[in-house]
Amino acid sequence: MEEADGLGEGLLSALAEFLRQDSGDTSLETLVQVMLAENPHQRITLARQVLQQNPDRPHAYLILAEETPSLQEKFELYSQAISAFEKVFASAKNQEEQNFLTRMLQESYLEAKCNYALLALDLDQIETATQTA
Repeated sequence: MEEADGLGEGLLSALAEFLRQDSGDTSLETLVQVMLAENPHQRITLARQVLQQNPDRPHAYLILAEETPSLQEKFELYSQAISAFEKVFASAKNQEEQNFLTRMLQESYLEAKCNYALLALDLDQIETATQTA
């Protein structure tokens, strides 16, 4: 099982390196480190680094939302994640890239929207919850 984990880490790192070379964006490498980090404090620190490097990395917002106990903070982070996902989708250069991004990110995007709507209900923001759903 450890070999499979090592292989997964290697693939994530290789993908981040490939994407960085293509775009020059180092936030992807940091995001991989966040995904691999097991220490919550380290995950938070690295996720914040990602957002300083590139505020349009939706998964960094999701990681921060997972780690915060504050419902209001979670709500705001999910809102930022949704906006970042939508910017990523809008940045697609053509329909093929749009389809690829949608397939790759759809589950995380829908999960963020669902969590955002549920938090809106918890925070008595019924109108926001119904508009999000």
